Amino acid sequence: MRARALAELLAWCHFNHLVDNNTHWRIYDQKQRLSIIDLRKAIDTINGVYPGGEIKAARSAALGTTPRPLAALLLINIGVDPLAGKVHSGGVLTSNKADPFQFGGQSINLVRSVDLLTMTSWEEVFALYFEGPNALIDAVMEYLQWATPLGSFAPPHFKVCCLSQDYGHAISERVESYANKLVDTLSGGVENVDRQLIVQIEKRYCRAYAKKDKPLYELHRNYAELLRALGNPRGVFNEVEFDAGCRSVEVLKRIFKKNKQGVIQVFVLAREAEADVYCLDEYGALFTNRQECFRIENIFDHYLRFLHNLLKNQPQSVAIEGQELTAGLVELYRLEPCPDDTFLVSKIPAKLYRPSDYLSVRVFVDVDNTGKKQFTIFCEEEEFSSAEHGGRLFLEIAAFILAKRGSSEAYPIYITDLELSHRFKSRRGIDTQQAIHLMNYKKRIEYQMTRALRDQSPRTAPMVATM
Repeated sequence: MRARALAELLAWCHFNHLVDNNTHWRIYDQKQRLSIIDLRKAIDTINGVYPGGEIKAARSAALGTTPRPLAALLLINIGVDPLAGKVHSGGVLTSNKADPFQFGGQSINLVRSVDLLTMTSWEEVFALYFEGPNALIDAVMEYLQWATPLGSFAPPHFKVCCLSQDYGHAISERVESYANKLVDTLSGGVENVDRQLIVQIEKRYCRAYAKKDKPLYELHRNYAELLRALGNPRGVFNEVEFDAGCRSVEVLKRIFKKNKQGVIQVFVLAREAEADVYCLDEYGALFTNRQECFRIENIFDHYLRFLHNLLKNQPQSVAIEGQELTAGLVELYRLEPCPDDTFLVSKIPAKLYRPSDYLSVRVFVDVDNTGKKQFTIFCEEEEFSSAEHGGRLFLEIAAFILAKRGSSEAYPIYITDLELSHRFKSRRGIDTQQAIHLMNYKKRIEYQMTRALRDQSPRTAPMVATM
């Protein structure tokens, strides 16, 4: 018998009753990556999940249905030392990071190879081998293919055994916890709700999700890429869960715990002269922005005004996949950092803090016959348009606003109302307008207007970088 992976050979021997406790082994491995003890441990583990290697003839009733997994085993790092060449070369630095997915100062993933053994209701045994930094997620995705369409049934949980001499028990526990959580998240879906699970492996974020009832995953190289992915508009409500090891995204974990279907939520984290703004729209898509902050009440005020106008222009109810949800619900939260690197989330009243003479800036966005964006902007009752002012549109608006303010202070301009034409939405492929669409265009237009304002003002301040 020849096979690419040792686990397949061991499984073949076990299910064909060629080995027992009295079997003598000879290992021909010049690199000495595998010991007799490891080999016997692997056999014992396989026997524990599939006792005696017994395979009974599949019943005719089972053969008349789609095969399903009856048991699944993950064998981690057979003949692999995940720290080989790293300890002595200084690749592992002194650190209190003991998570096997981000181990040590270099955040090393200790899961380097995975063997998946599965027995089905047709009494078939499959042995699949995966290696590399994505071995674990690839193995779980392959296993979940048995449960497609996702939610059709709940596949059995994994049994896990790691054969690494160092940290083997910790790796087994970590893999078992994450892998079974991922199986539960993707296969235990709720109708009209998408579920995602995010884990940090080394310095990347792995986001597992379902699309058309099939399991998929994406890797995001950094936090900025993860934010962009979470900000994509959704067709149905989006639930996001984070693995316990995602300690670098505590603020997102706190925010998504508050996520509610059909409710728009605004979270503000004040940072001296700046503030980080997070907004979950009615579908759970995430909007982020970093902006200047003179008073946190002003930020809540202008977002609340904008969202109230947005909802006022919508029908009295918002349909999400056939469900009627009450529109007009906006929640405000203040985020405050805690000494343990977590965040306190405090709900505050959704009320206006500024007087009624707040400068009104309403924007209508359209496209011309060539697909070029055309703006019509009303500052109070004064109208400005791309047709009239062309490339100087934002400079003209900035000059008007500076005159209205009666001072040369170049604090940001905030849009109070925004509307996208049907033609514009059609050109941009927006089938169902969601709050996330308008929030993103609001952010871009405000940036352009504020930049023009500072070009006009003699007291120019640096622009705040967006998140």
